[in-house]
Amino acid sequence: MSDMSFKQAKELVEKLEMTEISLNETLEKMNKASSTFITNPADNKNLVILKIVIALNIGFIVGLIASKYFL
Repeated sequence: MSDMSFKQAKELVEKLEMTEISLNETLEKMNKASSTFITNPADNKNLVILKIVIALNIGFIVGLIASKYFL
């Protein structure tokens, strides 16, 4: 590090500052996107319907397997 010139150190600091700014912007965008994803009621309704359909399919398959072995 002692061999680094002032110009190189200044460039390194500028790069670090730009990285920090871009990381902060990315975190803000991620927080905004996740909050809109969580609070969207239409998506929650579709997710509930999907869970019900999957549960019915699993129940149907379990019923078929049980009826094959018990009947």
